[in-house]
Amino acid sequence: MTLGWLRLAVIAAVLAGPVVAEPLDDLRAGNAAYERGEFQDAVAAYTAAIISGQLSVEALAVTFNNRGVAYGELGDFDRAILDYSEALGLRPDDATATRNLRVGHLRRGIARAERNDVDGAIADFTRAIEIDPSHYLAYLRRGELRLGRNERAAALQDLERAAALAPEDANVAAALERAQAAAAALAPAAGPATPAPDSVTVVRPSDTAPAAAPPAAAPQTPPSAAPAGAARVRTRQAVNVREGPGNEFARITTVPAGTDARVIEVVKGWNHVELGDGRRGWIFERFLGPPEG
Repeated sequence: MTLGWLRLAVIAAVLAGPVVAEPLDDLRAGNAAYERGEFQDAVAAYTAAIISGQLSVEALAVTFNNRGVAYGELGDFDRAILDYSEALGLRPDDATATRNLRVGHLRRGIARAERNDVDGAIADFTRAIEIDPSHYLAYLRRGELRLGRNERAAALQDLERAAALAPEDANVAAALERAQAAAAALAPAAGPATPAPDSVTVVRPSDTAPAAAPPAAAPQTPPSAAPAGAARVRTRQAVNVREGPGNEFARITTVPAGTDARVIEVVKGWNHVELGDGRRGWIFERFLGPPEG
């Protein structure tokens, strides 16, 4: 009920202003119905307050926001978004209505994706990003959908941004891994028996989907010597560092673009590297380039 508590905190301040008794009663009835989980009754009470024509601008903005929250709980995201937009039209700098509008587009996007309306979902996630480009979740959802449509470069860009904003989120790390594997599948073969990275698994967006457990490690392939002139490398983009030469190995860490490393050995396209802090792991060659200078 986070949005509900935000709503009540704002409404308490607004009610201190000059609001006549009948709309005030409707607002209180809406609050009470919302707290009981009777969201349709809350919508009716807020609507009565709105159409009374007796609310101040401040109170009207809050009431539109609150009705939007109730519509959202009913799954009517179209009306919720309209109400949040009305609230922002009355109070353009309202942080609560701005946040709620982003959440409204995000929730409608998830609902559209579940109905296989991918274009509509991507449009909603894009709008959520425009409203708040500093929040990771819309990048994650849009990246997952783009990956499912085989738009690998765009998906990778979205998921790298999500990883930069939420580096500890397991769902983001798993989605980025799938995008990197898909991109690596397009890389030129490094030798006659270069193993293909993991196949892409499209995961339907879900705010609560747990990250999948990594498969058991496979036996290592005997290493070959590192090629001449490849002793020092730099990552081209954010990339996972693994315990062995393959996507089936557990992730040690994720390093950002521009990370310098030293190559120890190369196994069929996978570089065994030593990072600046002394940790060692494996990165697929597509994600590595020469160091600067």
